[in-house]
Amino acid sequence: MTSAEETSRLVRSAQLGDRAALDRLLRGSLPLVYNLAARSLEPADADDVTQETMIRAIRGLPGLREPATFRSWLATIALRETRRRGARAVAHRRSVLLLDPDVLPGTADATDDEATHRRDLDLQRRQLAEATGWLDADDRDLLSLWWLTQVGRLERADVARILGISAAHTRVRLHRLRSRLDTARRIVAAREAAGRPDGCAGLRRTLAGWDGVPSAVWRKRLARHLAGCGTCAGSGAHLLAPERLLAATPLLLPPAHLLPPADHPLLTAVVTPTGAATAQPGGGWHGPPVRPVIGAAAVVVLMLAIGAALVREADPPSGAIARVPAPGASPTAVVPSARPSPSASPAPTGGGGPIAGAGTGGPTWSATGLPPTQGGRYLYVSGTGDDRAGGRSRRTALRTLGRAAQLTRPGDTVLVDDGEYADRDSSAVLPIERSGTAQRWITWAALPGARPIVRATGWQGIRVHAAYVVVQGFTVVGGRATLTEAQRAAAGRGDVSDPAVSTNCIAVDEQRTADPPRRPHHVVVWGNTVTDCPLSGISAQYADHVTIAYNVAARNGHWSPYGGSGISVHSSWNSDGDTGTKMIVRGNVVHDNMNRVPCLCSGTARRITDGNGIIVESNTNDDVRGAPLRQTPYAGRTLVESNVAYRNGGRGINVFDAAHVDVVNNTVYRNATHADIDTDLVVVRSRDVRITNTVVVSTPGEPAVAVSASTDVRFSHNLIVGRSSAPADPARLTASPRFVDADAEDFRLAAESPAVDSGVAAGAPERDAARAPRTGRVDRGALERR
Repeated sequence: MTSAEETSRLVRSAQLGDRAALDRLLRGSLPLVYNLAARSLEPADADDVTQETMIRAIRGLPGLREPATFRSWLATIALRETRRRGARAVAHRRSVLLLDPDVLPGTADATDDEATHRRDLDLQRRQLAEATGWLDADDRDLLSLWWLTQVGRLERADVARILGISAAHTRVRLHRLRSRLDTARRIVAAREAAGRPDGCAGLRRTLAGWDGVPSAVWRKRLARHLAGCGTCAGSGAHLLAPERLLAATPLLLPPAHLLPPADHPLLTAVVTPTGAATAQPGGGWHGPPVRPVIGAAAVVVLMLAIGAALVREADPPSGAIARVPAPGASPTAVVPSARPSPSASPAPTGGGGPIAGAGTGGPTWSATGLPPTQGGRYLYVSGTGDDRAGGRSRRTALRTLGRAAQLTRPGDTVLVDDGEYADRDSSAVLPIERSGTAQRWITWAALPGARPIVRATGWQGIRVHAAYVVVQGFTVVGGRATLTEAQRAAAGRGDVSDPAVSTNCIAVDEQRTADPPRRPHHVVVWGNTVTDCPLSGISAQYADHVTIAYNVAARNGHWSPYGGSGISVHSSWNSDGDTGTKMIVRGNVVHDNMNRVPCLCSGTARRITDGNGIIVESNTNDDVRGAPLRQTPYAGRTLVESNVAYRNGGRGINVFDAAHVDVVNNTVYRNATHADIDTDLVVVRSRDVRITNTVVVSTPGEPAVAVSASTDVRFSHNLIVGRSSAPADPARLTASPRFVDADAEDFRLAAESPAVDSGVAAGAPERDAARAPRTGRVDRGALERR
């Protein structure tokens, strides 16, 4: 391939009708297209895909607006045509790195040391090729693109454009690919070692039930064996970096017949931007007849869950923000009516609807109207403010959240403008210690139209240690991506001295040792985005009357030895004698939360225990009956409704050692991705639990639902795909829920879904995860079909 500058020049010349430039452009691009196809398809299919791609490129070239993106545009077409062939579903498909013996470097004329090294290199190259069979289709596509960057045919920026994601998200996907590829390579090496007389007998017994076809289920089972087996632990210990093997893998040479000669009539099609070449090709092109092609190339697009752009793994702040279409009115108030509703102001007419803040909730007041106070003042904070100012107007805004927290009084509303907020000298960037009253709540909110970013590097990003408080519209980003190897290693050993590895994005809590305790109550955490905090995204511990609603929690919990999750409700406290619903987790999107180090809670077993999407736990309060907290078993009910939980390392929803819990109209999809965890929804050591109208889909072959050591657990009108040990549910469905596109994170129900109109109305939420009203017959799952 010519340089990027030369490619852009050739594209512009070809668009102006220069046939020589077009011929040179296509001939220079042919190896890129052919290798994308030939690494995954049989030769004849690869030839067809290459020709089809080149034809489509010729037809679409006049409409290419950015010549610099030609390579990524062309590779996108090639990948789409390769997928269209469908050959990847065939058992004898070629893996992305399967090479014929004559393509591998030989060992002739080499010294003994060189020959040994080359044989090892060839062995690892072969094992790498076999390992790609354990990857899913998306990972194999990404591996093909990664390889092309290693041999100089693509740049990293090209890969991001091909995938339709940010550069930062691309880096994260490559990191995940490396991890899965490493696991697959160790599986291949361990299988080969097990075949030797001194190989692992346990692995041979495990493999006895395998049908020989790689799958995600068997990859997880074998990974579990490798992790716990002393014999197999050394498998793959001396594997070379994949970059080294990829860079040494030569390009396949395209057959000469795949491109028409320079004077072929098809090459003139690019001269007429709106016309189609109608001349039937012939002569020197010995491939299949060229047929007219309708349409231009389509770039791969990542579908957005519940109509929203979910949190992308991009460089904050821009990549850590999820946007949704303008929502409707807010759900019914869930705490005393005197609290300020996050949707108190009406949506504006026209002008694009309410402002969508960082999360999927709010703020929901309009850009031209401020959130209401409750008889208090407006205080302003800005990234360009000054703590010496008064803070009573946008022009005199304060600079730090900590200074504003010292000034609040009941009824005040603190409006936080654009900017990044951090405080490395305090345990929390925003320490909320001052309470409102039952009639005069204190509201902390993003200024309408602004997206304030809180950089959490200590124990908490935002800590609520108060009552009658609303926290709404913030983006809180933890330090997961910036932890050093030494910090991660210390965390793996159980060292909890470093707050950077145990950061909560938002914590509503009291300390277990506080004497006397001052536990928070009547708190609303609404419409925030919380990502990359090594402990938890949002936690409510030793608290009461807390609503956690319409937030996005992603990539939290990875490194803390305390075992965090996306959203955690732990050891709830009776602030009053109310036995109704008091703790609410509603309408949140939780994904990619995971534990990567053992939890101290597992004792000497040193196990991964958490990394859940949502967990409700320990509200029996057995371990805090004594001083100083002296908590009794929680008497209120905890409601978990209309949430979407997917791809978490732990369970999607986990009810553990808890009582009086209602799990209603949630969507739980293919969680338990960590090798040490199974089952998407579990109820363990709990009582008085209701699971209703919830859709649970496990990874194929894995359990979906498990109930153990629990009493008075009732299931009604759920849709469960996967094994279940739940009590009888006469209205249970087991067919596919038929989401619009689950692989693209779109969990809306298709029209033909069995979940549509098949739920039970009693106890169903008034609104769904997108805050749309549930009218008429109720669907199962978090999102109502409409």
